[in-house]
Amino acid sequence: MRTIAAFLALGLVAVAGACPAEAGTGNACQFLPVVLDVEASGTRYRTEVSFTNPNRDLQEIAVLYTASLGRVEGTGEGRFSIPGGEQVLVLDAIEFLRGLGIGIPPYAPGIPQGGTLRICSLNTGGIPIGVMARVTSPTRPPYAAGNSGVSFAAVPADEGFTGRATVFGYRQNESDRTNVAIYNPGSEPVSLKVTLVSGSSNRQAVLSEKEGLAGYGWKQFTSPSAGDSLIDEGYVLVERISTSGVFGAYGVVNDNDTNDGSFIPAVAEGDLRTSWVIPVLVDSLNYRSELILANPGNADATFHLGFADSVSRLGVALSATVFVPGRRQIIVLDVFALFPAGASTGEILTRAGTLRVHVLEEQARGAFVGVRVLTRQEA
Repeated sequence: MRTIAAFLALGLVAVAGACPAEAGTGNACQFLPVVLDVEASGTRYRTEVSFTNPNRDLQEIAVLYTASLGRVEGTGEGRFSIPGGEQVLVLDAIEFLRGLGIGIPPYAPGIPQGGTLRICSLNTGGIPIGVMARVTSPTRPPYAAGNSGVSFAAVPADEGFTGRATVFGYRQNESDRTNVAIYNPGSEPVSLKVTLVSGSSNRQAVLSEKEGLAGYGWKQFTSPSAGDSLIDEGYVLVERISTSGVFGAYGVVNDNDTNDGSFIPAVAEGDLRTSWVIPVLVDSLNYRSELILANPGNADATFHLGFADSVSRLGVALSATVFVPGRRQIIVLDVFALFPAGASTGEILTRAGTLRVHVLEEQARGAFVGVRVLTRQEA
């Protein structure tokens, strides 16, 4: 099975609780939680970054790299420019930073390099540049030569969560593995408690009672649930325990077969809600849509699903309800299996459209919904 699209977390393309940079603010600084060059289990992971200048004039860019992996060496600053209306595509971010004069040690097997990147425009006014990253690894046979990976956008620097945030959609099984990361988008140190909560029982596992992050620091918990303490699915709570500082968090669900990943940004407690619109849901001979429903509150919740097909345009909506007890999470491997049997679109073999979801109970405190589109497993 191969993940071919990023996790659709209801439009949460950046860290919830951190306000996006606005046009015209000038000197806008952005933050990439991680750029890296590491080797794990015989696979090398590197980071592509694109810098896009939507302004007419050339933009001078200053970057600050803060080392967080391996020997934690090479922290430093560099500068480059982007012509107006153009994009700079960097295929290897760590090597690019070395080229800017930042003293990151050369690559060597077994010595990982990685850290965070703060990106600031030195021009006053104008629209902030667009910054996107993709962590990639080479594909392996029987797949065609290329790269698999996971992409994510930069978030505003020096802004983030100050209370509690949650990374939903965690799972650990034969098909998928999940890594969870925390980071500090500001210059002031912050301390965090990180807890993995089962979505199917009352079990919890404290991943770190007190994890300190220096300014612009980053920490990853790689496949954190294993052995006798295995929690196969659930969500991760991240809570600030220091009196000051800000933080961000995210999860990456990786396909064990292809290494393709899906990026899941953390959600602040205040941003949990009871209604959502998923922009696209897909069902075909080749693709399926996975649905994640999480109810972290104490009250039970009934999720109502309504799907409107934009391919057949028959005007007949499909609907279903899913009951999720309090403090539980459900992962539905194929959301279309929830809809009534026989509700097909005739000769049309592909269904794609919008999914609307809302919780029926008024007492539900707030919940989370997300969708992952994957290729179907070959027989």
